[in-house]
Amino acid sequence: MSDENTVALELIEAHFNKIEIGQFEEFDQVITEEMVSEYVLEHRINWPGNYIGTENELLAPPGIVFFRPAVGFGLKEPNPPLTRAGFFTRTDRTFHQPVRVGESIRFRGEITDKYLRRGYYYIVVDWTATGANGALSANGREWHTLGWARHPQD
Repeated sequence: MSDENTVALELIEAHFNKIEIGQFEEFDQVITEEMVSEYVLEHRINWPGNYIGTENELLAPPGIVFFRPAVGFGLKEPNPPLTRAGFFTRTDRTFHQPVRVGESIRFRGEITDKYLRRGYYYIVVDWTATGANGALSANGREWHTLGWARHPQD
């Protein structure tokens, strides 16, 4: 195993051992026009296109709502950068109602599982996003590795 992989695994394992099942976070996020513009440019989405509400208000593409919990729960600073370099391995997401650009969304997530499989450390996060009116906008479950390093396989 390379020295770089060994160092990465030590940092990732230390972070993994600090994570507790049941640990949760809540935060509010205003979905701004600037955020949406950057997101749609990066993902080549025709916006506003069909993302206009019944009262001609701009709506955010659902993907921008789904991305926020990954950043917020277990993968953001101050956690070690190596743990934030992981990847989604599975997702289960449901979009319930549109989110207006400029609207505040409340995200709440909970770590519901963590495990070591095939050499990678994983976390599982269940999350919800509710709109300013308190109605459920989206929810999901995300399976994510902590970092890119893995234990060698025989």
